[in-house]
Amino acid sequence: MGTLVFAVLTCFLLLQLHAILGRDVGHRPSSKHQKNIRNMFKSTVNISKSNKSKPIAVATEHVSSSFFKAYPAFNQTAFLKGSEAAFTFIQKAYASRDRAGLKKLLTAELFQAFDKSLTEQEQRGECMESSFLEIRSSVLKNTRVHTGALYASVEFVSDQCFVLKNAQGAILAGSAELIRTVTDTWVFTRQTASSSSKWYLAETVSAERASP
Repeated sequence: MGTLVFAVLTCFLLLQLHAILGRDVGHRPSSKHQKNIRNMFKSTVNISKSNKSKPIAVATEHVSSSFFKAYPAFNQTAFLKGSEAAFTFIQKAYASRDRAGLKKLLTAELFQAFDKSLTEQEQRGECMESSFLEIRSSVLKNTRVHTGALYASVEFVSDQCFVLKNAQGAILAGSAELIRTVTDTWVFTRQTASSSSKWYLAETVSAERASP
């Protein structure tokens, strides 16, 4: 399983993972920003204190009955909002080599794969200059319950551009002028018996759709 995850991850990292906001290239996200993102994704139930009288509409599309039985408080709209924040933050954290930030949002196995890839990149003297442009859409594709854990797969379509350079500054891949429309499927997980409602990224799969 670990080999498969790392093989998929390696392809993903070379093509799309290193997406960050223009001026923040190479800068570590602030601790306040990290906390805001983590808090947004920590719970999938978003109840407004000022509007408790209005019930929250829970979307059921692509949510299995076994998933709802194991996690009846699941709210699809709030979950997708949190997953988009996590999508942006994780890519930004990887690009800035923020291992501490990544460790808080990835499963142990996936973090090891990220850490290994970062270490190899550092040893080769490579760097990524990239900019995250826009998330076009996020769709909950499926849910499942397996061996005491919940899994939710989200498909993101986003516009991204990047440049991968070697130690001498030569471009190895990508282009600062080329915007790619990319489809990513990320799988998030949490333990059903956990007292925490926090989700972790467990798997990433990426496929480029178009290159304008």
